[in-house]
Amino acid sequence: MDKIKIKNEFSEVDLMKGSNTIKEIIEETTTKIEFYRNKMLFIISYLNMRIEEETQENIKKDELIEFYKFLKNEINSLYDSRLGNSFHDVQTGTLRTSLSLKVTTNELIKYNINFSMPINSILASITVQENLIILK
Repeated sequence: MDKIKIKNEFSEVDLMKGSNTIKEIIEETTTKIEFYRNKMLFIISYLNMRIEEETQENIKKDELIEFYKFLKNEINSLYDSRLGNSFHDVQTGTLRTSLSLKVTTNELIKYNINFSMPINSILASITVQENLIILK
């Protein structure tokens, strides 16, 4: 599953009524989107630290550094294109009949990385790949 459904209540809301329902939906959706954005930023920070650590070691592991950079670029592209656009729509109050976020890419799926998973699971997937690269 490469998408998660954030909200599907927009079609049930009467936009002409002055209720707090729309505000509540936007606030809840914004909170969920921010959660996924923060999760991606956490993993990007982790990858930056790993790149720095590997670069400073005497025995450079170029393949490992390239793997970290690849993951970082994939996550950045996911963060910028999918979540960024959805977040902007929510902030401006643009409502659609449903809002879903892409939480992985075809390249990230190859490494079993999906941002609907807990952070520990994502880190475990990265560690598995690190170990496979080191063992080569």
